[in-house]
Amino acid sequence: FTQRLKISLFTLEDADFVLDILNQPSFIGNIGDRQVRTLQDARDYIQNKFLAVYQARQFTMWRVSLKDSDQVIGMCGLLK
Repeated sequence: FTQRLKISLFTLEDADFVLDILNQPSFIGNIGDRQVRTLQDARDYIQNKFLAVYQARQFTMWRVSLKDSDQVIGMCGLLK
């Protein structure tokens, strides 16, 4: 936590945000196309890439939100 931000695990309820961010031209151009095209793809991605990795290794991509509103504004984390 910071004064304005909260960092937490993603949940399946964050599928809208994940779908949007993974399909941003800047994400695709700088990081890569993850082939996530539907809300179900996004839920699967959260489950298989974020949550499963956390369970196995205790590191993952984290959900960054505004503390006051819980609005998701980004993600951060470590990748192997």
